[in-house]
Amino acid sequence: MPLPKMPNKPATVLSPTDYPKAAKGKSVKPILAPIEAASKPAKSVAPVKSVAPVKSVAPVVAPPEARTPRSKARSIAKPALLQAKPIEHHLKSSTSRAADKIGAHKLFVLDTNVLMHDPTSLFRFEEHDVYLPMMTLEELDDHKKGMSEVARNARQVSRSLDALIADTPDNAIEEGIPLSKLGNKDAKGRLFFQTKLQNAVLPAGLPVGKADNQILGVVRALEAEQPGRPIVLVSKDINMRIKARAMGLPAEDYFNDHVMEDTDLLYSGIMQLPDDFWNKHSKNMESWQENKNGSGTTFYRITGPLVPSFLLNQFVYLEPKTGEMPLYAHVRQINGKTAVLQTLRDYGHVKNSVWGITARNREQNFALNLLMDPECDFVTLLGQAGTGKTLLALASGLAQVLETKLYNEIIVTRVTVPVGEDIGFLPGTEEEKMSPWMGAFDDNLEVLNKSDTDAGDWGRAATQDLIRSRIKIKSLNFMRGRTFVNKFLIIDEAQNLTPKQLKTLVTRAGPGTKIICLGNIAQIDTPYLTEGSSGLTYVVDRFKGWAHSGHVTLARGERSRLADHASEVL
Repeated sequence: MPLPKMPNKPATVLSPTDYPKAAKGKSVKPILAPIEAASKPAKSVAPVKSVAPVKSVAPVVAPPEARTPRSKARSIAKPALLQAKPIEHHLKSSTSRAADKIGAHKLFVLDTNVLMHDPTSLFRFEEHDVYLPMMTLEELDDHKKGMSEVARNARQVSRSLDALIADTPDNAIEEGIPLSKLGNKDAKGRLFFQTKLQNAVLPAGLPVGKADNQILGVVRALEAEQPGRPIVLVSKDINMRIKARAMGLPAEDYFNDHVMEDTDLLYSGIMQLPDDFWNKHSKNMESWQENKNGSGTTFYRITGPLVPSFLLNQFVYLEPKTGEMPLYAHVRQINGKTAVLQTLRDYGHVKNSVWGITARNREQNFALNLLMDPECDFVTLLGQAGTGKTLLALASGLAQVLETKLYNEIIVTRVTVPVGEDIGFLPGTEEEKMSPWMGAFDDNLEVLNKSDTDAGDWGRAATQDLIRSRIKIKSLNFMRGRTFVNKFLIIDEAQNLTPKQLKTLVTRAGPGTKIICLGNIAQIDTPYLTEGSSGLTYVVDRFKGWAHSGHVTLARGERSRLADHASEVL
């Protein structure tokens, strides 16, 4: 499937005639970073922080050299020539937009699901004030029991509120408690509690005893008590926001948990070099050869204007149209405007096959170079179904466990979130309980076992028994406190994990352990998680540029022609 051209306008102003189309049977090469636009060339603007006063601009897909790292406020810097409307114009309520124009401090009324989703949300509204209705505290109390993530978050919020209200005189609560009291310097607003019964007239027919309706009543009463003050309801519940807007009350989603505003700008790990790359970067160039991992490798030390936009362990490639030799390289060192590029090992050739598997496209070759690199401790692979994420990870794991003996064993884990109805409790041991969730690994092991055609049935059976003895399937529920030494850890379906859960898993790594995160952020089954707030998006963004980590976005499906056509037309 040919890659479409990148849109040259903001997604919000594209007309139907501007949507890029690739001619049938004709390969259309995009300008520079093709992976950024490979999956969704005309995606609508993703949500950004609705509660932050920092202005951001609508996403315009720019060449990699025009991009700059995001600041601590996580706003993406854009070139001065790219003028666009603020994204908040499409996300914020009219009350918030009017308050931003005059610089007024807003009062955010929090729904319970915001606190249970992000227990630190109290301190993430910057200079604005936060209001907690009594019904929100009641619902927090109802959900604090148990061992689930929601119960833990509810208990953490209760502890934060207890610390804030400690040593505060009763008469000072109505005046508001400074949110910076616990050391959160970014939280410059105040926390208000509902200290008295507020009578608000709700529309006829709404049940008064329902918690959501009582919170809506509090918002309406606050508007009557404080006319002219911008008051906004923040909720993760879509129906709650719809009811609020139907009643004429301003309501917004909570976006401060998003790692980035637009996932089309997510780091792809790959950069296409311009055709005039050597003309601008070959001056004073040095080259030499070294023997690494049993094969000769060429290094280039280059200097030029494109070097500052490189990141460590990023893949760069140049495919000249004049018929010259292509360049596929790895950024190994960066020092100002000087970088060292290392040529890659060609895993598309049969002699370099990994457990009988060869790379079928450019991105798979990049991924295998990361997976087989002993200096790379953390690898993330993103891609649609059928791009070969699990197969490449398993093949490289088996090769390094059974052939080179670099690791002791392979540990496989994944989050147990069902696509449809849950099948209930399962009998047996931990591995037997996890086996229904590991069907994808069983399928790939069958493919890897059949790659040796000379072994015969008995040989393949013996190999399969040996492989099974070196692969352990573990549940996420028992990872707390463990330390893995010399293990090859594969985390499958990582897009369904929260940033906190992925932090728990990655911090289990001991000496000599390699962690592989696989996932497709377009297939998220966990409630309240989106493409921008997924744990997989979080680690890809946080680990980019680290000398011992790497990331590749796989763009081309290699499962079958049926699967490729289905993903295109369905």
